[in-house]
Amino acid sequence: MIIELAYTLIAVFTIAFLGILVLFHDKKSVPNILFFSICTSTTLWSISNYFSLTTSPEQALFWIRLVLFFAVPHVILFFLFVYNFPHRNLVVSKGRLLMLLFLMGGTMALTVSPFVFSGVKIYGESVVPIPGPMMPFFSLVILPFLILALVVLIYKYVRATKNEKKQWAFMLFGTSLSYVLIIGTNFLLVVFFSNTYFIPLGPLFMLPTFIGMTYAVLRYHLFNFKTVAAEIFTFIILSISLFEILISRSSLELSLRIAIFILFFIFGILLIRGVLREVEQREKLAELNKKLQVAYEEVERLSKAKSEFISIASHQLRTPLTAIKGYISMILEGSYGKIVDKAKTPMENVYKSNERLIKLVNDLLSISRLESGK
Repeated sequence: MIIELAYTLIAVFTIAFLGILVLFHDKKSVPNILFFSICTSTTLWSISNYFSLTTSPEQALFWIRLVLFFAVPHVILFFLFVYNFPHRNLVVSKGRLLMLLFLMGGTMALTVSPFVFSGVKIYGESVVPIPGPMMPFFSLVILPFLILALVVLIYKYVRATKNEKKQWAFMLFGTSLSYVLIIGTNFLLVVFFSNTYFIPLGPLFMLPTFIGMTYAVLRYHLFNFKTVAAEIFTFIILSISLFEILISRSSLELSLRIAIFILFFIFGILLIRGVLREVEQREKLAELNKKLQVAYEEVERLSKAKSEFISIASHQLRTPLTAIKGYISMILEGSYGKIVDKAKTPMENVYKSNERLIKLVNDLLSISRLESGK
């Protein structure tokens, strides 16, 4: 019983910790939410698995049914995770999502009925469930989704770019290892050979899947030393505290160490949240600094373009103004014949206005030279 408890606590603690860790990194990401949901269902599955092995034969059937009950969302949500990853938003249509959720809910309801496991047989200290008439239906729901998830994993691994291949490789290896062990020892051996020897190891068999998935989701966050250091520190402290719970010698000591474990867990979560918030703020500041740099370069480019435009426009305006000045000056001097007194004053006013325009153009050219450093 102690061994089963140790297996369960180690698996539950590790999976729950990874689920919370991934969710804290991005609470709005669909893969992160799905991963947390899978961790939650697997944690409950592990707890049910423990009680199905340690409770009395009269209560064992209830917990055995709960094992299947929590296995259903694990498998279907895992398929959704693999299908959606690495997209941050949901890529499945709402109609298909509703169909999957309806199938998941119906199958979960079926598992707690007498149609999947109708009863149990007792062989000494072993309790073996008796498959009901709907066990084939349950198998036809679970196994195809597992196979589909593996097919999608392999397909995405083959099609992945060089940078993404490592993520899919970790996930594919961990998932394949876990499900081969789970299906072989916790399903086929139980149903066809009535062998429950490996059932206590079921929670531990799930760890490769979650380690691979965690690496795939958090790969690009694992290069932040401060975040990783906080997460590793928290995990080590909690692991030591969990080990002390397992070696407790009295009820009082057990209660005290469980309370300390809960305090450490809360402290660790708050520490990780604080570090993630600080890292997120730094990333936002760095992103803002990049945007400001781009904006500054754009303003500088526009300023140069403006100066070039003013210089070109001024040169283009200066040529006709100079011509106007020369012709009006020649008219006033009588180069084209004597000008009547009635027209002389308006021509002088035109000459003066033209001079003011030439001065304005010269000022614009001077500004353009100053801005260009000339």
